[in-house]
Amino acid sequence: AGEECDDGNDVADDGCESDCLFSCHDDTDCDDGLDCTADLCADASDGRTCRHDLVTGACLIDGACVDHDAVDPARPCMLCDPGTRTDDWTPLAEGTACGDGLFCNGAETCTAEGDCTALDPACPGGCVDSCDESGDACIPAETSIVCRPALGGCDLVLIDTAGRSQ
Repeated sequence: AGEECDDGNDVADDGCESDCLFSCHDDTDCDDGLDCTADLCADASDGRTCRHDLVTGACLIDGACVDHDAVDPARPCMLCDPGTRTDDWTPLAEGTACGDGLFCNGAETCTAEGDCTALDPACPGGCVDSCDESGDACIPAETSIVCRPALGGCDLVLIDTAGRSQ
């Protein structure tokens, strides 16, 4: 009594009943609520059991469905690449351009580990005083600042008619 399949003995309440109870009867009993899995009620050695097969072209990362080539919102150098991994983010190729939305820290590229890293600041030293993030611009240095190093002992700083060093 209570068994859905035959466990091979006639002993009631021997604990084998749980081995002969189906965990599912049809595919609708197996719905996991995820669009990226095919929910199947499959035959198993001890009855029937639910299977959740990942559909082609998707990743299942931290319990969430992610489409192929979708970028990790927290790390712009990581994406869903089912051909590499279906259960975690995959780093983009090293040197791929990325961006953190900031102008002043310069252009960024992806590292082999999947980090987005700035190469050089947008506003290098010398004739630049600072960087204006809100205007995406470099602020020039004061006109009294010598913008280049001397080329030698006889190299003089020339001042143009506007009073700027050359």
